[in-house]
Amino acid sequence: MNQRIAIPSNEGILWQHFGKAPQVTIFNVEDGKIVDSKVLQAPEHEHGAMPRFLAEQGCTDVLCGGLGQGAINMLNQLGILIHAGAPELSVEQGM
Repeated sequence: MNQRIAIPSNEGILWQHFGKAPQVTIFNVEDGKIVDSKVLQAPEHEHGAMPRFLAEQGCTDVLCGGLGQGAINMLNQLGILIHAGAPELSVEQGM
């Protein structure tokens, strides 16, 4: 199974508030192994911007700390799986 996992981040550290993260680190995973990653600037903070941005990037999953019900609903509608409650660690440790 191939995945494209997004982690809201800042300078390599998981950012605790999903929608306000300054960056997003995206990992491409093939057959359970990370094959590459990239860091992108996150969209400006506004309602629904981050879920739409992740869908445009082809993300299948989000690994994050906390997020609100609006983001949860939108990610669910977009078919992006949510893995919430992650601690504030480096994104590599989270993977």
